[in-house]
Amino acid sequence: MARHGDVVCNQSLVSTQQLAAVCAERGLRALVGRVAMDEPNLCPEYYRDSSAQAALEADLAFLESQRSRRSLLSNGCCRPDTALRAQLYRELLRGMGDLASRYGCHVQTHCSESDWEHQFVIDRFGREDALVLDEFGLLGQRTVLAHGVSSVRRHSS
Repeated sequence: MARHGDVVCNQSLVSTQQLAAVCAERGLRALVGRVAMDEPNLCPEYYRDSSAQAALEADLAFLESQRSRRSLLSNGCCRPDTALRAQLYRELLRGMGDLASRYGCHVQTHCSESDWEHQFVIDRFGREDALVLDEFGLLGQRTVLAHGVSSVRRHSS
């Protein structure tokens, strides 16, 4: 993984910290973040946070560990999975937006990555992923969105 520059992570604080350390050690430029999600109907128990508060505490611990590392190449970022998988999305996404603002870090997530997911978020929250992310301070100059196939034209500015 480190040799080829492919970065994949999960919700584990320890594995995310280890990944960031390996990237910095190997001289890889990387945005590394702990994936935060709390939706029990869409995520198996082993791959989700027990609550929004638990996710935010782990994200805070990760961002603090990266602040002390002070690597120019490997930077910590906020990594909400998607609005789709945030059950307590208001608490989780608001908290992640606050962390991103406080730490000045990047945000990386997926956005309207398929027709099904795009419509699911609209049905669930009454608006598109990009608008949900923007509402909570997660869409800005330091945001990296993956996919975005259903929202590129409307939200590209």
